[in-house]
Amino acid sequence: MLSGHSFARFLCLAEAHILLQLCAFCPPTLAADTPVTTPDSLRLVQAADSAKALAHAPILWFESGEKYFPTIPFFTAFKWDRDDSTEFELTPELIRPDSSWFDLLQTYSARNDSLHARGLRPEVWVLWDKRELSLKEFQHYLDSDRQFRNRSRGYFTRLRLRVERIEVFRYWLYYLNDTGLEGHPQDLEFVYVFTPVWRKDAKVEKEFLAKPLAVVGAGHTEMVPNNVLLCDTPLDAVVILTELGGHSSAPDRNDDGNFNPGYDANWQAANLWGTRDTQASAGLGALGNYESWMTFPRKMAMRCFPPQEEHEQRWHYRLVPAEELKKLYEDIRELQSHNGLLTAADSTHWLRMGERFEKLGGPSKQSWLRMESQRREGLVERLQSWREDQWTYKKSPENGSLEKKEHKKLVAAKHMPWQHSYYKGSVSMIFKRHIFPPTGDWSHWMRGAYVRYAGRRETSAGLVLHVTEPPLIRDLFKLAGVVVLEGGLRWVANDTTKIDSMVFTGTDQITGRLLYDVTYNTMFTGYFGWGFETDRKRSAHNHTRKFFYGGVKAEYYLEWLPGAFNFVQIRFGVRVPNNGHRLRGNQALLDLQIGLHR
Repeated sequence: MLSGHSFARFLCLAEAHILLQLCAFCPPTLAADTPVTTPDSLRLVQAADSAKALAHAPILWFESGEKYFPTIPFFTAFKWDRDDSTEFELTPELIRPDSSWFDLLQTYSARNDSLHARGLRPEVWVLWDKRELSLKEFQHYLDSDRQFRNRSRGYFTRLRLRVERIEVFRYWLYYLNDTGLEGHPQDLEFVYVFTPVWRKDAKVEKEFLAKPLAVVGAGHTEMVPNNVLLCDTPLDAVVILTELGGHSSAPDRNDDGNFNPGYDANWQAANLWGTRDTQASAGLGALGNYESWMTFPRKMAMRCFPPQEEHEQRWHYRLVPAEELKKLYEDIRELQSHNGLLTAADSTHWLRMGERFEKLGGPSKQSWLRMESQRREGLVERLQSWREDQWTYKKSPENGSLEKKEHKKLVAAKHMPWQHSYYKGSVSMIFKRHIFPPTGDWSHWMRGAYVRYAGRRETSAGLVLHVTEPPLIRDLFKLAGVVVLEGGLRWVANDTTKIDSMVFTGTDQITGRLLYDVTYNTMFTGYFGWGFETDRKRSAHNHTRKFFYGGVKAEYYLEWLPGAFNFVQIRFGVRVPNNGHRLRGNQALLDLQIGLHR
């Protein structure tokens, strides 16, 4: 097992010299407590990336009541050649996932209890990979927040004049169980750290030289905005608060154990998730804005550090490339079709799989070679179940052996990061959970297009002209949201509406609406507003009708649709005609609108 050694242990002197030249900004005392940089698995350029990933790896700060910590799918296959002096036996047989997850959760809890009894912390794994992002695309999303843009002009000046491109280190956290509001087996969360590649001719202040540009913590599902910290001042360390039970991630800028909107997350700060520990402890949902009481105070003992020498005496995690876990899955697939595996002790496939496990922090490859052929057969089957299938087992009444009882597919995206849409998609997707970011810049005046249907074979089509966040309404009514301005044309097959002796017979009309979307940036919201319809051609019979609107709205991001206009918006509500202060409830119509937005 590779543990507690510096890079020099694994690289020859020549390679180490080149590596230090490539990574001059990294702390000089980095250590590879995990198989982050091994010459047999990573080329030199990959080793350089590995060093950077280690330098920017986050400090994870858990709540003291947390039960499940980041692990890897095969955690039960690790250290099964060690005597843990516990009531249960960690053997390769326990590597399989039980469909109820009860046995697996029991094994996980028993291991943690055993470690706790010996004064040790639970074992934690974090996976990582690297992507790149163009400066233009990065700044495109940042510009959408008018408040941050006006407040931190120096941040954008530094980007435009000194940054060539951006390297994004992504840290993947797999939890065996989620005990939040809607608890479920398997939970994959992630943290993104955006680091600059400076222009060769740029003069960079020393304090910014090796500091990240931004840190983003996942806020759960598509309907929950992420927590984005744009580092307009140097960030000494990436500290992440992990939500109790639910495991969402939020930056902690000053490492004080609290989450402060506008400071710890400062982009689209009015609409963010934070860490809502109250959901796991009380089972209460919170669809409104984040409040400080939702995050419980953190204890220093619950901080889990990256595997660096400076943190040697602290509780730390294993940092391994996601690519290594992916290769292990590929080896398991090859094992299934290898006919001579169960009898050939020196099988190339079998030995290579053992090496993969060893690189992840598991038992040595010699332990796999010493395994009896009978146990190998069962192990291969159970490894395969982790790769793609999930089985329920029951004991045979005759001999007590385990027999398959039921078959069910695993959700691969929950334990294979490379199957996750955010892994396969553009890095900029991390910002798109802030659905339809508000802006006060009229250069983005056209925000989308819509088609609307109502009664009497009526159809309308038009443009979403502008979206902005009005602080006056938010502060006056305490309703977080945005104002939306729409305009278009209306067609109706036969309209003979009569209001106060006025008959409306026009079929081609201009229509406009001014709406307020309440609790913006969540998937399901409400809206209300006012609109009008007037004949397109002026005549003696020209009239204008006015309406009040209200209803519910749903939004969804289409990741497969290229370009800026890739959000689908659906509104369903009611419109009620009004004449002055009087509403005509008996002439109300249901209203369905579908639009494509940016």
